[in-house]
Amino acid sequence: MFLGGYGSLGVVDSVVVTLKTLVENDRPEIYREASAGIFLATGKSLEFETKPSLVFDLASLTKGLFTAPRIFQFAAERGILLERPISESASLELKSRLSPALLSLTYDQILSHTSGLPAWMNTYTECLGVDTGSSLAKLGFHLNRVAQRPLGPKTFCYSDIGFLLLGFILQVETKMSLGKQLRAWTDLSGSRLSYAPLDRPEVASTGYCPMRQRELKGEVHDENCFYLGGETGHAGLFGSLLDVKLHLNWLFKESFGLSFLHRNALVRKLPHQNSHLTHDGLLGLRQGSGLSAYDFCSGLAIGHLGFTGTAFWIEPESKDFVIHLTNRVANGRLSKGITQSRQNFCEFANSERAKC
Repeated sequence: MFLGGYGSLGVVDSVVVTLKTLVENDRPEIYREASAGIFLATGKSLEFETKPSLVFDLASLTKGLFTAPRIFQFAAERGILLERPISESASLELKSRLSPALLSLTYDQILSHTSGLPAWMNTYTECLGVDTGSSLAKLGFHLNRVAQRPLGPKTFCYSDIGFLLLGFILQVETKMSLGKQLRAWTDLSGSRLSYAPLDRPEVASTGYCPMRQRELKGEVHDENCFYLGGETGHAGLFGSLLDVKLHLNWLFKESFGLSFLHRNALVRKLPHQNSHLTHDGLLGLRQGSGLSAYDFCSGLAIGHLGFTGTAFWIEPESKDFVIHLTNRVANGRLSKGITQSRQNFCEFANSERAKC
């Protein structure tokens, strides 16, 4: 279904057909449902959805859409320097709930995935039968368990645990759930991004979960996020194409959002040679220099990828951006075609952008 046009309601039919064909040609081997959009700072846009207002599990887009910019806002409100140890600005309660090893880390190390924290931990089967309390208490328990082992070198290691830690800090220091903090934003943006889309009629499935023994639809796919209550700093957000678009348009008009965008842009690297393409971590966002995003702005866009088959990329200088949402895990965790699908979309988006 076509939802938007270049400038006005009228649009060249061939352009709409091209985007529709581009998205639908991949199905059903790669994913069952998809939404895609190209949004230019001039106000021109091109959008396609397989179902109107379809809501997706955004997975790790949670990091770039909410947790990281929320840390920037939190730091600005409290005069916190991101490059200083957490311990210097931590409340007594936070100091009592986190180990010295975790408190010694800096916010920018965690945001850039250079904290030495490992990539992942298993919270949902390691402590079966052990009552560790509320979701927040469970998270604190597992974070401190990780810190009992020596942390790794301060080199890049994409870490879900780091963003679990950031979500924990935001909850302890503000005494508010992440969902409530997000709602303070959506009340202003008009977006319906949420951690629990229970009131949304159309939600894309993310497939059958053997652990939960049911198909997941409107329930977070990530097992750690599920075990920890569905609201974490690394995953859990749900939203439609429109929700993500409204959120980004609002975020980058706010002073803390602009700071977040500019700080990430400043630490970009020149795109790697084609044989070494990667999505390097920046300060909460990632550089679009990997295979799946390079063709949009020649590797200089910044944004994020989500495990469930989601992505967004923004060109910081113009604020042109693209959104590509799928439920590629509905057919299983492995989906070799998703990289090529994203690459095709980014190539098309860049060509349409060049026409304007």
